[in-house]
Amino acid sequence: LHSGPARRPDLSISVVCGFAFSEAAAAMPPAPPPPADPPDEPAEEARHSLEPLEEEALQERRTAFSEIFQALPAVEVKQKSRAEREEKGFDEKVFRSFAYSELEFDVVNSLLNEVKTKYGPTYAGEGVFLDLGSGVGKACVAAALLHGFSKVVGVEALDALHEAGTGALAKYTDPEFMPELTKPEVQLVKGDFVTEFEEKIEPIAKEVTVCLAVSTCYDEEQLKAMTRVANLMPEGAVFITCTRTLEGSLIIDINKHPKQRRAVATKRALKQRGLEPKGVEIVLDPAVNDPAGWRQVYSQQVEMEWGSPYIYMFRKHLYPYCYPGDLCVVTLLPPEPTEDAAGEGGEKKAEDKDTDKDASKDKPTEGGATGVFALYALPSQMQTEEGEERTIPRAVLLDDATDEPRDVAKIAPFSKEEQRKALAVYQDLVDMASQVEIADAESAVRAAVDKVGLEPGAEGEPNEGKFKFAEDATEEGPGDLVEGCKLLLQELMPTLGPISGLAWAKDTASKTWPEAIRAQDEDGTGVLTLESLALAWTTIPDKILAFVQGRLEKVASHSPP
Repeated sequence: LHSGPARRPDLSISVVCGFAFSEAAAAMPPAPPPPADPPDEPAEEARHSLEPLEEEALQERRTAFSEIFQALPAVEVKQKSRAEREEKGFDEKVFRSFAYSELEFDVVNSLLNEVKTKYGPTYAGEGVFLDLGSGVGKACVAAALLHGFSKVVGVEALDALHEAGTGALAKYTDPEFMPELTKPEVQLVKGDFVTEFEEKIEPIAKEVTVCLAVSTCYDEEQLKAMTRVANLMPEGAVFITCTRTLEGSLIIDINKHPKQRRAVATKRALKQRGLEPKGVEIVLDPAVNDPAGWRQVYSQQVEMEWGSPYIYMFRKHLYPYCYPGDLCVVTLLPPEPTEDAAGEGGEKKAEDKDTDKDASKDKPTEGGATGVFALYALPSQMQTEEGEERTIPRAVLLDDATDEPRDVAKIAPFSKEEQRKALAVYQDLVDMASQVEIADAESAVRAAVDKVGLEPGAEGEPNEGKFKFAEDATEEGPGDLVEGCKLLLQELMPTLGPISGLAWAKDTASKTWPEAIRAQDEDGTGVLTLESLALAWTTIPDKILAFVQGRLEKVASHSPP
């Protein structure tokens, strides 16, 4: 592969050789021309994210779907299905498991819109749609008309339904039919997805991003085949079922078996010598889940011609089963050692120990014995010295008002146990922030101004009696706060009492202080009176309270997978 144009021969060397060996050169045939630069590789096409269809486009596809299947109403298809099952003499169990059920066009549209809007982005020409037990292919054709999959595959065991579906599909594949639409390839495969799994399903399962199983009447063997498909599908894939869900062992539940886990944890804790039973902390082990499990993300009862089944949607997740912004519990990376962090023999210096003691109040809110409360962020990738790709977990600490993701050592799900602890912690913080009052803001600001040495404009100047809080504005935007204004906040913070020592409160104040000041400068002059600075300061406690209230609401509304 070329990273740039091919290098031409070094002409300086050719010239020197021409002088040194002129006679030989004269007898030689002329040198061939230098190789041409390789043609530029075509630019990679931008991926096109697909959104739900507008009503006009949706109606066009609805009409096309009706044209394709106008000769195959649901009642007639059911009759074909029953007649073949009776002819083949299926026993009662198998007869029922092959019963015909279909999803209507608008139901398929609703489900795919759910995927596009909540579990995307989804891109044109990417991903395979698979229908296990596709009947005459109605759901397959609907999916192909509604979404730009790379391919749509339906697998059907009954001959009559497969033949009828293949006949209807001829309309869809006709180049004259909806020529303006880029239609995904649709394959209706004759086969049993249970007994012919290795041949029909396994080769494509790793590419399947959406799998559908109208599983209302499926037997245990068919449900096991669904499990086999689910295990092969990629992370982020969606599995849609009807009436029956995926096998329980696949479904993520980080709070499963709480009584059994608590009994084990209690027994273990009480074995520790030297601890009073009354004061010992019971720490539950995490619930055992498949590291590549499925999270139920949708459940809805749907009215259809043949009944009112529940439709379920599951999405495949790798541990720790989080979406960006989900609550989680992280283990922080150890701090990087500094050159003078240790004295002789690796022991910390006395002043460093004192610093550690002072800094302990700034530590993030801990989640019991398991780590620190945080919000999940997408991991980053790095290349090791050996050239291997390594995934680095990342999260936003729940106490970090800057909302900046950071690298962490590891991430665990946020269980109900952690939720209970976090609710208690953040309710205490809300109570603390609610009690902050500024009795005399103007006096506090005047004292802070004197201490940091902010000087008002002199008599006769345009900003007479006012304090310059920001550099002059430029074309790029308002100027930065002057250093004295930043120091002013540092002097004011201790007046808020105990909460001023908490890192998240200081971060919230630092983040909102510029906004509060500029809100008082309606004319954009960059200068304010002492009274206006005092008004800006009175808004900071409310900002601090709003931040911690938002975190409490986040914890309270959390729904563990």
